[in-house]
Amino acid sequence: MPALIGNIYCDVVTRVSPSAPVTVTTHPVENGSYISEHVSELPAELTMDCTFKDASLPASGGVAASAATDIGLAATAASKRDAIWKLKGTEIVAIETEVKHYSDYMLIDIQEEQTPATMKVFKATLIFQHIEFVTTKSVTVPLDRLKKKPVEKKDAGLKGTPTSDAGKQAPKELTEAERAAILRHLFEQAGIIA
Repeated sequence: MPALIGNIYCDVVTRVSPSAPVTVTTHPVENGSYISEHVSELPAELTMDCTFKDASLPASGGVAASAATDIGLAATAASKRDAIWKLKGTEIVAIETEVKHYSDYMLIDIQEEQTPATMKVFKATLIFQHIEFVTTKSVTVPLDRLKKKPVEKKDAGLKGTPTSDAGKQAPKELTEAERAAILRHLFEQAGIIA
């Protein structure tokens, strides 16, 4: 089956092997044996055995039709090889096979096969790793807003004793003044401000 790796057309894929590796943390104990605490998921990997040939005739529909303007149908095996090597560790690509679409993968290893039988084609095992995008959000509170006049505990949203409906109340939206008072109180307790 053919595949499209980014914009590079792969003529033949003989194996597509996705995996989801994990690692188990172990720590030695006094008697020399190991204990395991937890399992950590590693990024998903995708291994593909690919063969890139010189210019192919387009098949109707599917991956081949979408590759008509990409590095593929009119490219030589050598130009495809160069393009694959340039991808290694540099670009996040989508991989489209006739069976499944894999998005956000980076090429991390190329195991090229070079034998007399493969001199006119580029044959390699390509190993991709899934890239997970993570975003963070931060909030900055100006210090001068925290140094304003003290606020009573009841005004800061802090209660002295629980009420009869404790734990059953809907969350209360705090005003900006209440948030500032709570932060100032926490910073004072931590010794950050006086």
